[in-house]
Amino acid sequence: SELEAVKGLVFRRHQTSPEELDDKAGLYRIEAGRRWIEVYDLAFADESVAFAGSLRDPVPTAVRVVLHELGHAIALAREADIIAGFRSRAAEFEALTVRFNQLGRRVTPREAREMRRVRQGLDTARDQLDRLQRRVREATGRSEVLGRYQRETSGVGPTEYGTTTVAEAFAEAFALYRVDRAALRRAQPSAVPFFDANRHTDPRTLHPSTGSESMEVAQ
Repeated sequence: SELEAVKGLVFRRHQTSPEELDDKAGLYRIEAGRRWIEVYDLAFADESVAFAGSLRDPVPTAVRVVLHELGHAIALAREADIIAGFRSRAAEFEALTVRFNQLGRRVTPREAREMRRVRQGLDTARDQLDRLQRRVREATGRSEVLGRYQRETSGVGPTEYGTTTVAEAFAEAFALYRVDRAALRRAQPSAVPFFDANRHTDPRTLHPSTGSESMEVAQ
């Protein structure tokens, strides 16, 4: 279910963030109909002296960075899907508008029938866009996954960085759950059963997709 939520997600490797966020090791980005994860040099800076995971099963620190960003992608999968649907319907509405304007000149009987069909399509698309706009406003203001995480756990992440926002709390907890479940149980016991029960991938509120308006969440 986690893999389904990040299906089609692209990874990109850069030296630093294009926005010159020098303190960031990675970034989950959604922009102009695409979503991807960027990984920067900082993710690998401590590999000679540090590791992620337990002493019995250590992994490179960059693994935890990638998992953190995947956590953001999972938490916002449904929201990305809603916004992608809005973008798709808006593009269809624009195409119908162009065609309607083209038919606005003197038309043949066949074109007049097409004009009526296009007008009906415009009316339907306009109604759907209104509903989708309301869903977009709701989706960008909250996440069902993050809301559930906050309600069912302490809402505070297992690390200092995880105390900044609910989104970062979730991402930090998700990464630690995957690399060192015992450590997560010590730091935030309520988060372990949350992930064990796959509450972060409930199909009723998680609908993966690509595409969205511009947003970003940083590690």
